[in-house]
Amino acid sequence: MASGQDPHIISMEQVNVSQEDNGYTCYQWNKPRNWGSMQAIDTSKLTVTYDFSYAVKDGDSLRMLRDMDMLQIGSKVNRFYSAYSQRVDSIAFNYLMSLDRKWLDQLTPDWTPSRLKRRLYDWIPEGVCPLYMDVYSYPSEERRTVSSRFQYDEYRYSEKAEPFKWTMVPGTDTVMGYPCNRAEAMFRGRRWIAYYTFDIPYGYGPWKFSGLPGLILKVTDGKGLFRWEAVGIGKPAAEPIYDFVPGYSTDRRIYAWIPDRKVRKCSRKEMEKLWKRFWNAPLSIRVLDRTEATFVDGKNSIKVSVSDPVPDDFYPRLELE
Repeated sequence: MASGQDPHIISMEQVNVSQEDNGYTCYQWNKPRNWGSMQAIDTSKLTVTYDFSYAVKDGDSLRMLRDMDMLQIGSKVNRFYSAYSQRVDSIAFNYLMSLDRKWLDQLTPDWTPSRLKRRLYDWIPEGVCPLYMDVYSYPSEERRTVSSRFQYDEYRYSEKAEPFKWTMVPGTDTVMGYPCNRAEAMFRGRRWIAYYTFDIPYGYGPWKFSGLPGLILKVTDGKGLFRWEAVGIGKPAAEPIYDFVPGYSTDRRIYAWIPDRKVRKCSRKEMEKLWKRFWNAPLSIRVLDRTEATFVDGKNSIKVSVSDPVPDDFYPRLELE
């Protein structure tokens, strides 16, 4: 963004909302998190890597996108998050910390240097779309906190961790060499099919899944719209489980491009509305921190407001109720 340019006029090319490059550019709709604001809240005893695929609308049909998710199991808290999103955070932080002060002084939150944009996203293969969707589970307290990032801010809600009502059903599978048994459950409007192993005695899984007598290595929904499958398991030595703490940073220079704002508390239904906006009205995600903005593409312009209605169309919605 040129010096003196109206901050409410944003180039459509800079925002990159075409969803064409790299297959699907939704990861460019939100600013990375401030990597320097991480603080350790526990230590992982077991870390599981899941390949995650999910369906999105593509014209009149659906297409599958992918992400790489991590589950860290600690003594007090489990963290589930996107490894790809965290890698974007790390790249942005380390790049910005390497810049001279004269370059940092020219940065504004609405502008992404082309060199940084290439570093952030060029490594991402086609069809991969990282999502900021963190779940912190506290088993002994029977509660969880869900955090998602939209534009510059973290939105969080807390809820009681209601137990899944699993039914053991016939069926087996083998995932990563581990024999697995099958279980099914209805959870907030979707039927889920899980495969768990007795060989790893942790009753957890990706996202919010828990309550089986062994680690969940694969889970799909009944319509084939979502799928997690374990592709890696490790017992790291003293690997921290992190949370992002507002108001804390290892170096305040990072604020020039990634403002460290307060966490916005919301309800589960309010966050669902944000995800609906994210997928079905992506331009409006860019103006969550203001009343409206005008996006310019050549001679054409589009005025977008957060009060504009969001189309009621398909999007990857994990919870229907």
